Amino acid sequence: MKKIFILAALMLASISSQAQEVFKKGDNLIGAQIGIGSGLGVSATYEKGVVDNLFDGMGSIGIGGYVGYLHDKDSYTIYDYETGWKYDDIILGGYAAIFTINSLIVWILMPD
Repeated sequence: MKKIFILAALMLASISSQAQEVFKKGDNLIGAQIGIGSGLGVSATYEKGVVDNLFDGMGSIGIGGYVGYLHDKDSYTIYDYETGWKYDDIILGGYAAIFTINSLIVWILMPD
């Protein structure tokens, strides 16, 4: 298990180290997700790069928002009486992110 975790961490580090200078000021990212679990959920994200050239040109900051929707319906029967409920959830959120954390670690550990 430990070997698998180390291998996965190394693969993730190699992928993210190749993704330098991908997200800069003025860039826009959009995403869509679908979730199937106790109900059906869909969500969308948007992010815009607002600051770049952080940490000696190795990082940037993005801000964005999240909107999601979940629908679920449950029912059960007690003594020949069927009852249940259904609900809809709407989720709104905002966030900020620093890109690229790999570069940030290198910048902290190995300054000029």
